[in-house]
Amino acid sequence: MYRICAVVVTYKRREMLRHCLSALLRQTQPIDHIVVVDNASSDGTVEMVQQVFPNVAVLPLAENLGGAFGFHEGIRWALAHDADYIWAMDDDAVPLTDCLEQLCAQARPDCVAVPVLRDPGGLCYGLGVWNNRWVHVTPDVMAGKPIEGRPTFAFVGPLLPVQVVRKVGLPEKRFFIWFDDLQYSLRILDANYQIKHVPEAICVHPSRFIRKRRNPEPVWMLYYGVRNMTYTLVRDRRIPAEIFWHFSLQARAIAADTVYGPDRVARFKTRILAMVHGLCGKLGKRQAA
Repeated sequence: MYRICAVVVTYKRREMLRHCLSALLRQTQPIDHIVVVDNASSDGTVEMVQQVFPNVAVLPLAENLGGAFGFHEGIRWALAHDADYIWAMDDDAVPLTDCLEQLCAQARPDCVAVPVLRDPGGLCYGLGVWNNRWVHVTPDVMAGKPIEGRPTFAFVGPLLPVQVVRKVGLPEKRFFIWFDDLQYSLRILDANYQIKHVPEAICVHPSRFIRKRRNPEPVWMLYYGVRNMTYTLVRDRRIPAEIFWHFSLQARAIAADTVYGPDRVARFKTRILAMVHGLCGKLGKRQAA
């Protein structure tokens, strides 16, 4: 029987966290430990967990250093508690009751099992492969034919074998938010481990990006996505095809911002600054929410 530790990272979303933890406790596959990493919330999150979920451990951080730092610390905590697998997720994830059971059925010490994400409207999303660029793959396509590229994951329900985590290390804590999960996927793949999507495992999770002409992220959030992607692909990996894709993507995004963005000047300046910081390796928390 596997020993499993669930790691949930949260920040000022107490009610979402309540639904997430309730879903974890309803799993048909038992969870040995649950730890909530709280990024210095000011909405009573820690008190709620302690009162409503007394068997859930809480790791309160002194300041908000982002989801990337939270997963780094939470996974480190799990490694110290004799888990075989670490189930990582955001606080707005609500896995179906058999989600973990379905993941465990496909679990291997050298492979990360990943659930399919489903938005509250019933649309499945969140599957992607890396083929010198990130490509979204819908579950029906995945079931119908082989996929060209290597599967990746978001930090919304991947079941991480401890053997893999010990080999590749902890997630990059300096990213604050965004791209930390994809960068971790690439590190796992580059270490010759596998990632497998499990269509039978469903995790309900809202998506801001489904059915949108352009990403509606605020300017401060845009900074981290562009900076972290630039750092990973241009400064760290240095694969020409990936670098070309990245800067082509940024050029298209700048054009879209110019056409559709009411805050086009701020977005342009932020995107350029983020690329410069990524190239220079200036990581950490730099843009306030």
